[in-house]
Parts: sequence; structure tokens; C-alpha cells
Amino acid sequence: MSTLAYRSRRNALSGELLGGLAYGVVPVWLRNLVAIYAITWFIPYHVNVSVGSLTITPQKVVGIILFFYLVGGNRIRWCWFDLIALGPFVANFVCISLSTGLGRAVESTGRMMLDLWMSYLIGRYVAQSPAILLWFVRLVISCLAILAPFLAIESIFRFNIHGAIWNVPYTPMSGMRLGLTRAYGWTQHPIMLGVSYGAFAAPALALAIERGKDVFRRRLYFFLVLLGVFFSLSTGGWCVAFVGIMLLLWDRLGPGRRKQRWLMAAACASGLYLAVALFANNPPLKVALYHINFLSQDWYYRWLLWERVYAVMPGHWLLGYGEAIPAEFSGPVGWSIDNQYLLLLLTQGWFGLATWLSYAFAALWRNIRSYWFRSKEVNLDTQRSLGFTIIGFLAAGLTVGIMDCAGVMFYFIVGAASTDLFGSSQG
Repeated sequence: MSTLAYRSRRNALSGELLGGLAYGVVPVWLRNLVAIYAITWFIPYHVNVSVGSLTITPQKVVGIILFFYLVGGNRIRWCWFDLIALGPFVANFVCISLSTGLGRAVESTGRMMLDLWMSYLIGRYVAQSPAILLWFVRLVISCLAILAPFLAIESIFRFNIHGAIWNVPYTPMSGMRLGLTRAYGWTQHPIMLGVSYGAFAAPALALAIERGKDVFRRRLYFFLVLLGVFFSLSTGGWCVAFVGIMLLLWDRLGPGRRKQRWLMAAACASGLYLAVALFANNPPLKVALYHINFLSQDWYYRWLLWERVYAVMPGHWLLGYGEAIPAEFSGPVGWSIDNQYLLLLLTQGWFGLATWLSYAFAALWRNIRSYWFRSKEVNLDTQRSLGFTIIGFLAAGLTVGIMDCAGVMFYFIVGAASTDLFGSSQG
């Protein structure tokens, strides 16, 4: 892109952020439909209609409508990264078709596309305009903040407001942490609740530290998002939130220019890894699991999980087991394997794990290249915070499987974080 075109694009972005010009080019009904889609994230999965083997949720219905309009109406600037984003779906299709048949692969991948690919496309769409992205992120954070006090009620009194409103079954989690019941709100598990809140902790902080009107409300919302993370009492949720917040604070408060401080951070992280690898009595992975888990006994279970999965992988390293997993991993595979990487390795082998990691790291690289080193541009804290959150997800993947509504939010964040505002019309 030429210098003149670049400056023109930068000035246009400044106008959108300062004056909200992007709202004028988006039909009101489309903006409302996108808002409804965001709200469907917070409707319990049990609110659905079954059509054969397909479960239709409000999120799927709105997502299908948006899919045809966004794709058919050519409202997304496509780029090479969109091909990489299809990788996890291709891996899922290939591995399941080889294990349980083509019909089952079509069904499983179709469900993934309706939930995750649609969320990715929404992220790509809203991030094409800073004003629309800011509006969408504020909407999601507002929903999270409004629901947070009800999590305190659930955790203390074992009453789930979502079960009462939607007339869906609610069973309090067995076992307590810190004398409290683990809340799971509208999700299917406290882990997914915690990760859902943690996913927007860094963006909420980015909004809270901005100057301007409604400062008290934005800071209150940030506190309520952290409250939601807390009442999940989930290692994964705290990990996503902590990593994202720490990286955002370093970005804002670190020494030197922005590029220098990130080179310094990369050098420190590399040095820490080498120090642990050389001088610790345990592998770096084992040390990491020990320090990021909520309970002292959890880290040991998750370390044994690595050994269990590795023990059954010979002969299945390339494509995994698909859905025909070994019997020792009882129950729904996602809940019995609290590790995103082991879950992918077991079900899709190195092929599935490599495509998912390529997807996440390619998005992170695009975010770094587009936003991390810009010091004199318009305020890009929201865009950078989404990139920091991807790193949080990668860290939390050591302790949780990223699925359910947390998976939907992850794909949205990847789509939004990977959209390059300063590139060409195809970027």
C-alpha cells in the first residue's frame, strides 16, 4: 500500500473512531440482527428444537440468516487467512469420516460450521470497522456484566436464574471451592463460564482505562467481568483473564517504545523457559501445570492425562481416533479431557492439532503485525486486547478444552483479531 493510501486509510479509521461514521454505512436491521446474535450467546443450550439428529438453537437460527447475508452480500473482505481458518473444520471432517463414516462427519462438521464458523465470520465482519467492533465488544461486555451478580447468587445460594427463566434443568455442581458452589450460569459447565468471562476481561480493561464519558460505568463493568470469572472458580477462566490483562498492562505501562517493550518481553519469556528447562527438576510443561491450576491436586491429574493420552496414541498419531476414542476416556470426551491440545491430539492426531495451532498462531501473527507496534495511530487498545486474549486461550488450553459457548467466543475473537484494518482491500 502506498504512503498516500495508507494515510488516507488511517484518517478514515480515525474518523470512524471519533465520529462513529461506520454506523451510517450499516443498515439498522443488520446491526440489530448482529446484536441479537450476540445476545443468543447467553441463552442456555437446553433452549432448542430437535430436527432429526440436528439441534436447532436460537444462535444457529440467527447465524444462518447472517451467514447468507454476509457471504451472499459480499460484506466481508476475504483474505488468505480465511483459508487457514477452514483448517480445523477440514481436519474434523477427515478424521471423523475415517473413524465413524462420511454421514457422521458431515453432521459433526456441519454443526461446527453453524456454531464456530459463523462466529468467526461475525468477528471478521465487525472488525472491519473500529466503531462497529467497539460497539459489539461493549454489547457483549454489558451482557456479561449484567449477568455477573446472578452468578454470585448461584454460587452462594445455589439458585440459577437461567434455569428459572428458561425452565431448563439445573443441578448444582458437586464439591465446593473456597466454600462456594461453582457457578455455571447459562453454560453447561463452570469451566466454560469462566473462560467466557475471561475472554472479555482484557477488552473490558481496555475500555475501562480509556478517558472520556461513562468512565465509572466502564470500570464497573470491568469489575463485574472479573466477578464472573471469580465465581466460576475455574483455572481456565482465571488463566485467560490473567494473561490478557497482564499483557495489556505491559503494553500500556512497559518501558521504552512499543516495539522495544515487546522485544524485551519476548526475550524475558524465552529466558524464563530456558532457565526452567535447564535448572528445574521437572519439564517446563510440568512446572507450568503445577503453577496454573486452581487446586494442588489438579495439576497432577492433568499431568497424568498427558501420559494416558500418549500411551494410547501409537498407530493413531497422524489422524487420531475421530469419535471412536478408547473406552478408558469415559463420558463426553470434551469433559473427560481437560486439555485442548490433548483433546485434539486424541481425536484428530497431529493433523488436527497442527491445523488448529496454525489457525490460532496465524491469527495472532496478523494481530501482532497489524496493531502491536503502532504508537502514533488511532486508539487500537481493543484490537490489541483481542490478540492478548488469544495468548490467554493458548495458555488456558493446557487446563481446559475450548468448546461450548467459550469455543464460540474464541472463534469470534480470532476472526476479529485477525482482521487487518491497515492492509489492502483484501487484507
